[in-house]
Amino acid sequence: MTPDNMTLVGSVVLSIIYMVFVFIVLLIISYLVDITALILNRKERKSKKDSNESEPQVSELSASNGTDVRMSPEKIAALSAAIQTYAGDDVKLVVRRVYRESAGLSGWEAAGIEESLRRSL
Repeated sequence: MTPDNMTLVGSVVLSIIYMVFVFIVLLIISYLVDITALILNRKERKSKKDSNESEPQVSELSASNGTDVRMSPEKIAALSAAIQTYAGDDVKLVVRRVYRESAGLSGWEAAGIEESLRRSL
């Protein structure tokens, strides 16, 4: 089929064939990337297991600049449990300080609030 004598049905069929071909090639590339990642990460997992067996890691949460806010022990326990669950069983968690970080307003937000509070003339 050349473009000179191609019918509408022939062009649709040819387009579908090319789309399927491209999809198959992309699928093969995706599998090759996954296999490569699996091979490369296998070595890292083995070395990571060896290092984890020797000594457990200790994570610390600390704040350099922030205002201290009193929190109930229940909230601190809930935060600690959530972080411990996220980190996994092989990581020891030590909570040094819990603080709430105040988000400052950007210039656009401050201008919007100021304009909404300004009285119209």
